[in-house]
Amino acid sequence: IVQADKALGFQSNDKIALELKRNAQDEYAWQTTTTSNTFTAYENYLKGDTQKKYRATAIRTIQRGLFNEGKTAANQNNIQQMEYYLLRYLREYPTGPEIADIKDVLCSTYYRQADNAVSIKTSYNQGQAAKFYEKVTEYCPDKYSLATKIAKAKKMQVRYGRPDRTYLAYVYDPQAVYGVSYGGLKNQKIG
Repeated sequence: IVQADKALGFQSNDKIALELKRNAQDEYAWQTTTTSNTFTAYENYLKGDTQKKYRATAIRTIQRGLFNEGKTAANQNNIQQMEYYLLRYLREYPTGPEIADIKDVLCSTYYRQADNAVSIKTSYNQGQAAKFYEKVTEYCPDKYSLATKIAKAKKMQVRYGRPDRTYLAYVYDPQAVYGVSYGGLKNQKIG
């Protein structure tokens, strides 16, 4: 770069010197990018004003990184990180080579999370299960038939979301002098 600048100092429109300078700047930018080896570095290389001779390699490296980071997060059940990386890949590279694999990872992770959530008998978890099942049908509509599981999770969400209404009643009966009755809507047994 320094030598090209010296040559341009003598003749500012020297095409060979300009080309050598652009090549040197691109090589330096690529060397800096690969040394750093981060998403930000590769993205900065692509956004930079160099020749981008290594554009395809940079894009492919970003794609592989997004897929691997998303898959690692999915294996650790970190849904937020998985969605960040994999959905970003789908958004930025809709024709990328890992699209089918990404959808498989998303669907299997969502399905696993939904099955775990549906086994916990709270309104929140049933809602989470329904949400995850719906995401499975969004990304893999032909692979799973989940309409009944979604409907059941939503029904159980409503059921578990009801407050437990209880009552305590005193009933006088000659047979039982202390006639106390206790019951609830969820637990309809008396006693």
